[in-house]
Amino acid sequence: MKGWLVAFTLTVATAALPARADSGRLNLHSDFGLGGAVAGPGSFQRAGDERSIGGLVGLGLDYELVPPIAIETLFMAGGFTKAFPTSDRTGSSLVGISFGARFRFLDDDLGYLGEHGGNARGNLYASAHIGLYSFDSIQYGFDFTVGYELSVHRPVSVGPMVRLLTLVGGSNEGADVVLLAGVSASLEAIPRPAGDDTDHDGLDDDDERRRGTNPREADTDTDGLSDRLEVDYDTDPLVADTDTDGLADGFEDQNGNGLLDLDETDPRNLDTDEGGISDGDELMSTRTDPRDRRDDDSDSDGVPNDADSCANTPSGSPVDHAGCPARQAEPEIAQIAFVAGRSRISPEGEAALTILARSMGSGRTRIRAYVLRTTNGTADAALSSRRAEVLATWFVEHDVPRERFSIESLGGDEVEGRTTDPNALTLQIVRD
Repeated sequence: MKGWLVAFTLTVATAALPARADSGRLNLHSDFGLGGAVAGPGSFQRAGDERSIGGLVGLGLDYELVPPIAIETLFMAGGFTKAFPTSDRTGSSLVGISFGARFRFLDDDLGYLGEHGGNARGNLYASAHIGLYSFDSIQYGFDFTVGYELSVHRPVSVGPMVRLLTLVGGSNEGADVVLLAGVSASLEAIPRPAGDDTDHDGLDDDDERRRGTNPREADTDTDGLSDRLEVDYDTDPLVADTDTDGLADGFEDQNGNGLLDLDETDPRNLDTDEGGISDGDELMSTRTDPRDRRDDDSDSDGVPNDADSCANTPSGSPVDHAGCPARQAEPEIAQIAFVAGRSRISPEGEAALTILARSMGSGRTRIRAYVLRTTNGTADAALSSRRAEVLATWFVEHDVPRERFSIESLGGDEVEGRTTDPNALTLQIVRD
């Protein structure tokens, strides 16, 4: 068994990567596990085959020698519901002390949850010990434990664990095997000393090697911000211009505090004011304010200056994607026949409307409706309005949604294409 422990120690020490954990140089441990004796004389009653169940409390202390290896002492105490076959007691107790080692894998070294840049990730660990126990009289014992510690709040880590304890050499023949599962907690009693920081940038050399930054240069990418500041505030310590806007990170964060101050641009955002022009173009080309989106579009047509081919279009006028005046659609002319002097559509008008409704498509259609002008303007307006209302009702009844068209009554208007038919409603149609 001792040979197996030595082999296990050498294997883990060789395979594990050097690391700095959230755990300290000296750590206190407590754990509580529920389970029972799953093999051996202590696992059965004298009559029947029910398992012996119970729990153990463990108290430990480990001291780190070289990451990830620590030496550890462990004290355990508890009891189980069943006694040994040779005992008159109603239960069995277990007390023991052991010595061994703890190995921490996949150590996270960014700090505890709630700390700047920290998180709950901790470490996967395994520990093994040899010791003396009082269970079935005095016995030798070997335990193996695996668990995962979460860095919940400095200096405390908490997580699940599973322990297998094997005891030999007692009054009864055979080995007792106890299996437990529960929760463990670690307390960082003495913090691990900080690693070397050759360039004094706040990141130790090991951390810089993992990140790819230069441990001998405080500002690896020479952008004016230290490597530690860039790591803490999410700019790239390996790229001088994180947001690729043509401005170095240190030029944008001029006071080097990692915050977006009133007179600065954001080194993490290509376009700080989100007006459509990058910070670099605003400062070096358009000479506008990269903190004020209003000057990114000087004629307020919705097209940023750097993409606007017509920079001085009148405010409110429609423009195309290049910022130039949009060509207006030519109006179509249609005539819908009505019964003479009435607001009832004639059969010929029904046929024409059916064709028009089918051609309206999925866009929006604007319709201007008017009748032949007479000497009675009031009558012309009334007749035009009634016929326009009838026309709108007809469209809706024939499955043209009301939001897809608009109708404006012009009365007896004289516009290009006006009708000479007194019984027709003339329509000017613009399709958007």
